[in-house]
Amino acid sequence: MRTRPWPLVILALFHVLSPVVNVPLSAWLDGLSVDRYLTLLWLNEGWYGIFDALVLLPIGGAAIYLCKRWSFPIFLAVVLQTAYSNFQTWYGAPQAFPIWAFLGTALLDVALVAYFFFPKVRAVFLNPRLRWWESQPRFAVRLRARAGHPRGDSHCVIQDLSEGGAFVKATADWATGETIELTFSFFELSYRVTCRVAYRRNGKTRGYGLQFHPTAETRIALIKLTQGLELTGLRSRGAVDLKQDFTQWLKLLLTSGKGLLPDVPAPRPASPPIPLKQTEDDNSSERKAA
Repeated sequence: MRTRPWPLVILALFHVLSPVVNVPLSAWLDGLSVDRYLTLLWLNEGWYGIFDALVLLPIGGAAIYLCKRWSFPIFLAVVLQTAYSNFQTWYGAPQAFPIWAFLGTALLDVALVAYFFFPKVRAVFLNPRLRWWESQPRFAVRLRARAGHPRGDSHCVIQDLSEGGAFVKATADWATGETIELTFSFFELSYRVTCRVAYRRNGKTRGYGLQFHPTAETRIALIKLTQGLELTGLRSRGAVDLKQDFTQWLKLLLTSGKGLLPDVPAPRPASPPIPLKQTEDDNSSERKAA
């Protein structure tokens, strides 16, 4: 399981669980029981008061946890509404909501909004490519496969596999952006899927990242395949233990002060496309040398 940045998880939980603390605290400041406080809130402010006390902050927490482009505007609206409600409470009943409590909540709201303006935090919300926890699980496998290409078929080995793509080792020379037909078998079932070469990795043995472009039927088959891999107990690449990951993060935070901002991964540099003509010339040279 891939974890979200722990600071965002904690902030989300803080907002979701805020009514559990805020309502009893407000009732205590007014000298009332919780049920009496909620009853008076309903009688005086109706649905608006109940929504403001019990629902508004959890909405902000859900927006933080989901971490989408629209999350920050929703969270900002929640913070502004909460600050306005706190101001109204302090202005209308300063004896029940003293100035120190109002200023404390106001400073907390300012700090929360400022946190989301840090570039690393903002980038996670605005750039889906940086949300590593949303990536499809990739399973380390070793499957022989056949790659169909206009210049001829070739054999390759699938080294990791996901619902949306694969990484293969191959001796064939493919250019970024080219299309191939990948055929392989697993669990006594055969799969044939159209792929686009997303990137290439040069080295002793060439490697290629393939992005699947399956039909609806093949997509369902690939989903069942990855689910089967997970049911066999095969751990996906990047899977972590939540308890261990949180412990490591907390230790890092307490010992070095790091970890308050998401550790945003650097984007993978794109491999330059190889012109088809150049590839054909290289192949001709290799045949002549042979």
